[in-house]
Amino acid sequence: MRHGVAELNLDWRISSAGTQARPGRPMHPRMADVLKRKNIDADDWSSRLLTGALFDAADLILTAEARHRASVVTARPNALHRTFTLRQFATLAPAVTPMLASPDAGATLLERARAARSVVPLPPDSADIDDPIGHRGRAYRRCAREIDEAIADLLRPITPY
Repeated sequence: MRHGVAELNLDWRISSAGTQARPGRPMHPRMADVLKRKNIDADDWSSRLLTGALFDAADLILTAEARHRASVVTARPNALHRTFTLRQFATLAPAVTPMLASPDAGATLLERARAARSVVPLPPDSADIDDPIGHRGRAYRRCAREIDEAIADLLRPITPY
């Protein structure tokens, strides 16, 4: 996500936290290897728990699975309108009117995705990106590919200046 946002020259703050994370843990070595092959350095990454302060500071909350989304909106019902699974948001993106990369592109993208939510079907069975933990390397590569594809779809409505 950071790479795509940087390519569009957007000033977005991207952060990561887990609904059940144990803070301070390093990335799983298999996922770190997958990222290394993509020239993404994960050495400085460590897990952190999604807290109330992080909920409240986020303009958009994207989760890997529907159950994570449910945890977020249960903890913070006022976050419902800005919480999606990554794949849900990516599914809405094709219905979003294209826009130029600008300081307000993030807010505009979110507003247009929320509007599209009422007209674009979101099949529940395709909302999740499966957690690869406990599986072979192939599952980690598939997970990374699914995330990459969803992020590309999510950013597609935004065009460079």
